[in-house]
Amino acid sequence: MMGKRVNFACRSVISPDPYLAVNEIGIPPYFSLRLTYPERVTPWNVNKLRCAIINGADIHPGATHYKDKERMYKLQASQNMRSAISRKLPTSRGMTAQLGTGPESEFEGKVVYRHLQDGDIVLVNRQPTLHKPSMMAHVVRVLKGEKTLRMHYANCSTYNADFDGDEMNVHLPQDEISRAEAINIVNANKQYIVPTSGHPIRGLIQDHIVSAVLLTKMDTFLTREEYHQLLYASSVPPTSYSQRNRFGQKVSVSWSDYEIQPLPPAIWKPTPLWTGKQVVITAILNFVTRGRLPLTIEKRGRIQKEYIGEDHTLLVLHIHNNELVHGMIDKAQFGTYGLVHAVHELYGPDVAGTLLSVFSRLFTSFLQIHGFTCGVDDLLLSQKSDIERERILKKSEIQSGEVHMRFTRTKDGDGDPMKLQREIEKVLRGNGDSATALLDRMMSNSLNSLTSEINQTLFPNGLLKPFLKNCLSLMTTTGAKGGLVNMTQISSLLGQQELEGKRVPRMVSGKTLPCFPPWDISSRAGGFISDRFLTGLRPQEYYFHCMAGRDGLVDTAIKTSRSGYLQRCIIKNLECLKVSYDHTVRDADGSVIQFIYGEDGIDVLKASHISEFKMLLDNQKVVLQKFSDQISDTSLAKSNAYIRELPCSLRDKATDFILKNQKSFPHQINQKDFMKLMKLKYLSSLAEPGEAVGVVAAQSVGEPSTQMTLNTFHLAGKGDMNVTLGIPRLQEILMTASKDIRTPLMNCPLHVWKTKDDAERLAAKLRRVSLADVVERMEVCTVPFSIHGNQISTIYKLKMTLYPSELYPAFSELTLEDCKEVLETTFVEAMEDAIAKHLDMIFRISDIKVASGKEDNDFEEGVDEDESRNKSNTVEENVDGGDEDYESLDDQGTDSRRRKQQANDEVEYDDGIEKESFVAAGEHDEEMQSGFESEIDHVEADEDYLMGGGSPGFDMDIATPESPSKADSTPVSEDGKKKSKLTEKGKKETKSKADKKAKKPKSSKKKIRRTIYMMAEGLKFEVHYIFRSEPRILLAEIAQRTAKRVYVKEYKNIERCSLKENKKSTDPFMLQIAGVNFSTLWDLEEFLDIIHIYSNDIHAMLNTYGVEAARATIIKEVTDVFGLYGIQVNIRHLSLIADFMTFHGGYRPMNRVGMGDFNTSPFGKMTFETATKFIIESAFHGEVDTLESPSASVSLGQPVKMGTGCFDLMQNLQL
Repeated sequence: MMGKRVNFACRSVISPDPYLAVNEIGIPPYFSLRLTYPERVTPWNVNKLRCAIINGADIHPGATHYKDKERMYKLQASQNMRSAISRKLPTSRGMTAQLGTGPESEFEGKVVYRHLQDGDIVLVNRQPTLHKPSMMAHVVRVLKGEKTLRMHYANCSTYNADFDGDEMNVHLPQDEISRAEAINIVNANKQYIVPTSGHPIRGLIQDHIVSAVLLTKMDTFLTREEYHQLLYASSVPPTSYSQRNRFGQKVSVSWSDYEIQPLPPAIWKPTPLWTGKQVVITAILNFVTRGRLPLTIEKRGRIQKEYIGEDHTLLVLHIHNNELVHGMIDKAQFGTYGLVHAVHELYGPDVAGTLLSVFSRLFTSFLQIHGFTCGVDDLLLSQKSDIERERILKKSEIQSGEVHMRFTRTKDGDGDPMKLQREIEKVLRGNGDSATALLDRMMSNSLNSLTSEINQTLFPNGLLKPFLKNCLSLMTTTGAKGGLVNMTQISSLLGQQELEGKRVPRMVSGKTLPCFPPWDISSRAGGFISDRFLTGLRPQEYYFHCMAGRDGLVDTAIKTSRSGYLQRCIIKNLECLKVSYDHTVRDADGSVIQFIYGEDGIDVLKASHISEFKMLLDNQKVVLQKFSDQISDTSLAKSNAYIRELPCSLRDKATDFILKNQKSFPHQINQKDFMKLMKLKYLSSLAEPGEAVGVVAAQSVGEPSTQMTLNTFHLAGKGDMNVTLGIPRLQEILMTASKDIRTPLMNCPLHVWKTKDDAERLAAKLRRVSLADVVERMEVCTVPFSIHGNQISTIYKLKMTLYPSELYPAFSELTLEDCKEVLETTFVEAMEDAIAKHLDMIFRISDIKVASGKEDNDFEEGVDEDESRNKSNTVEENVDGGDEDYESLDDQGTDSRRRKQQANDEVEYDDGIEKESFVAAGEHDEEMQSGFESEIDHVEADEDYLMGGGSPGFDMDIATPESPSKADSTPVSEDGKKKSKLTEKGKKETKSKADKKAKKPKSSKKKIRRTIYMMAEGLKFEVHYIFRSEPRILLAEIAQRTAKRVYVKEYKNIERCSLKENKKSTDPFMLQIAGVNFSTLWDLEEFLDIIHIYSNDIHAMLNTYGVEAARATIIKEVTDVFGLYGIQVNIRHLSLIADFMTFHGGYRPMNRVGMGDFNTSPFGKMTFETATKFIIESAFHGEVDTLESPSASVSLGQPVKMGTGCFDLMQNLQL
């Protein structure tokens, strides 16, 4: 399946060659002598093949074998033997074609295996083959004396190749059918547009763009010699068109087709001079589009107006009837809607390919005449701007101090740095990561604005040499190479270094590097580099810069495997989708996914110019000439009984365009003609039946995902709202279709008339308040020896002071009574749990040393139940990941262990698939036996552990006000039936969620109640805990942790709530809520505009608003993930994927769970994952595979029923 070690292929390093045509590939003679093509002997090729046989295996246009009837002969080394064979050739039966024998008849003539020659067609491929254009057909040119494959620069972006040692594979098709498909479908010129977005992907790069700008700028003049030399160099016909077989002819033969009509010079006196624009006009446009109508195009260039002034004639390229009126050719002319794109649209792919080849030769030879280089004086700033830069950089330390003051909320008056450092230490040590993240965000925002201020001051006017003289800024502005970032790093400053979206982290000592003071508030210590490469970096800055670089490398390595697996999942699930002959998109079993592909039926590859009305209008005649064979509207409509009219949206856009522009040029718009043109364009842009739209859609999502960086957790200006982004978010939406996503959010606008004050009040009302927010101070004192219930014990006294109610968070509507009530009930319970859990952990840690190897479960029913059980189980527990219910071990014994082992094995293969399905099972069926439920819980915790999510044993349920644990843990007896504390604590700690649901009377053991005294009076609250033989614990820390997790007031599932920044002042205020709870928001109807409520949790949308809402949410979420990286994916692919995931009325994942539930082809499932499981299931149920899906066809070596294989040819044979 991987297509690596195959016959008729070669692989070598690639090197560039700008003089090839863009769809050619240069092959070294070593390969051309070894790759052969079986050619049948016919009257019109017999002379060529005789010469080949006489040349033999070692001289290039030769042959290696020949085949007569059924036998293969290797050509002998001796010349005489070969001539004898060559003389036998004309007697081939194919020469005298007999009637009544088909081409496959056994008497059929001889076959000669001849060498690879110029003009053959080969498939070229570079791994990783991420999307359709990674494998294209090129025309061969055998280049004497070379050892590497030669390729044109224009294909680099298609293959994502560079010439630093990349290798590529070449495959030679072995029969006429595959050659025909290669020439007409896979041809490199036809892959000009990338299926992901419908934009052009091939174009000239780097030197060619620099040369194009230098050639077409206003003041480039050429002498007669230079002009003619450039014309000659650019228009030498490619060899594949010459008549190859007549040896000995010189190139000086006149080619009437290839004659160029030079233009008269632009300046006659004192010497005749031509402008650079004239070369482009003559050489290129007139020469390439000869025999066709001229084109008109207007397209804005890449160069910004800051560099060349407001002059419209410089900024915009305008070509009128093949005359280059004004403007320069830069990167934009090779991009979307540029010059080459327009030529491709109007004259077809082959003309566009020729244009690129000719341009490439022209610009290469011009740059050789002109020259281009970069020196240090391109990097220097003028003296004035250098002083200005120093001045702005001095502000960075002041800004840093201000930010830290704001952060610690100190008054501006006392700016004592030592005191500030102590404050910072207190806040950062106390609040941990969240405080660090907030400080990092504040600092980054402040310093980024400083960086951009410097760069706006210095560029473009602060440089010593102005634009067009300055080669470095010429490269960055025209889009040849590099960007503004590279310029600024060389000449102004490097800016803030970021690791995983945060600033440089501090060590435990509070320093970022040992040479800085601890808790340093300067911007430099946080990784802000004010140096530049031109004058060099100091050692500390150099170190920070290396850290950021390393971070990027690690990121790339992780990202590759993740995105690869994501793409494989999507491709395997969508591989069967294709456009049928009635323009619906159907799966292999015939179920309809979409009634019209992409909702308008347009193929993405042809969609690019359909809404560029002005261009179509300017070139009306050219478009009509292109469709001249289908011009009569009838023939197009007849060919297609399903789609006959323009889609409404397109029709409305076109009519709007006409109405707007009727005034500006009324003489050329005829509404009826224009609508006819649009209809013609639309009907010829429909997706052809058989198009494998599923695979293309999968590639269009998978290929860009390799460019996304993994770690972008921070969104600028989003406050403390975290959003999962990048590949993890794509996996969540498409692959696992998870029920509980990592960062659920809701957005809801307020009514337009509500003020900001209303919005603030509402946000505060929805926020949850924890006990830690209302407690002013806590203290713990211990009474070491006191007698209680006839036993010596230690008593811990926890005293707390609450804030008075006027100091509570604004608008929170809390009273002191509420807080007290929570303290007396929920908090006390939560403390009991926390203490038990903490003690249990201490016991476990001390027990690890006593690793008793007994794992059998016999003595657990014995007398000394508690002690022995604890000993054997703790060890086992720790090995296992620690979330297993003790009882379930007794119930199930070895069976459960085996199941667990299986679960562990599977975890490594997928990223959290099993967890989803298992947990889902547990949620629906409440009455399952307790044993299996704990198993579910176990798998969940175990997965977290394997995938690095927190240590197990700490994600126990904490008793929040709604939590069901409160119900069954309040009436616990306090009588004297004291069991061994350890067992109870163990029981309590592992009391899994599942156990709480299935409230079984099985657990007869009772929990110790440690609280012996409780007192609440005014703002004071006191509680006493009793301990007997346990080790000492830090009660204050446990109490602090618990207070943060117990909420005085909260709405279900709503964690945080904040106001979103408004882009426009007229927009209504938006509430952004972490957590999903629609019903709470519905109750606030008088404040919120609940029609526009939105959530990123697709399951919640599905269950609340139905399947269409879920489908729209999928499209929006995926678009947002890609949009953040500036990647465009065409909406047609996304709508197809969303329709596929929801067409059965639910929301299916694209992993093996989804395949098992919905895929009808057993081969499709088996070739994906867990083959044995699917093969056993299919055999057990007697499933049938109709071999409609591509996987099944490939497995059995049949042609895939897609594209050219989706129909059968029936012949009318008279027998």
